[in-house]
Amino acid sequence: MSFYLAKRGFDVIGIDSASLAVHKSREEAAGKKLKGSFQARRINAVKMPFKKESFEAVFFYHSLHHMKNMPKAIHKMFRVCKK
Repeated sequence: MSFYLAKRGFDVIGIDSASLAVHKSREEAAGKKLKGSFQARRINAVKMPFKKESFEAVFFYHSLHHMKNMPKAIHKMFRVCKK
């Protein structure tokens, strides 16, 4: 989903708590022609360091069910998303 959006001109920040997943995302992004930007960062979803209302959209893709504290992750997601 992240690359789909970045190809269409959106600036995307992908987060993952696993270093290997972040590394693979960066490698994959380097080989793509993107109209927007793509960043991959190693960040725990329940400790997102972004300011309140930093993003136009926020979504979890194939990851929410892996989180130990799902309610807190969802709370953080809403905190960083613009109203």
